Amino acid sequence: MTDALLPCPFCGNPPRDVAVAFSLDNGAVNYYGVECSNHDCDCSLKSEPTEQGAIARWNRRSGEQDAKDTALYRELLYAVSKKWPGESRHETALRYIRRAEEEGSKELAAAIRTQGTEG
Repeated sequence: MTDALLPCPFCGNPPRDVAVAFSLDNGAVNYYGVECSNHDCDCSLKSEPTEQGAIARWNRRSGEQDAKDTALYRELLYAVSKKWPGESRHETALRYIRRAEEEGSKELAAAIRTQGTEG
């Protein structure tokens, strides 16, 4: 691997090295991927046909909007640090996001703040 991988765009932990995400029985590689080393983060990409493509996609950041999204994502992960039994934090976070979308008029942050009142 010639290019260095940037930290995870969501939690800031280092990624694992680029790995074969899917291969055929005959050993031919179909896709490469990168994933975060933080087991609670679940951030990964597994859909690039080349190793260099996986590195470039993992390292791509969208600038200012990415910083805003990352801050909101970190707030969400913190809010759901007490995940539901049998779910990852991402699955629990998705539960709150969907609830906020269903309620329509409420902000995501307001829905997340109520997490302490649920089971």
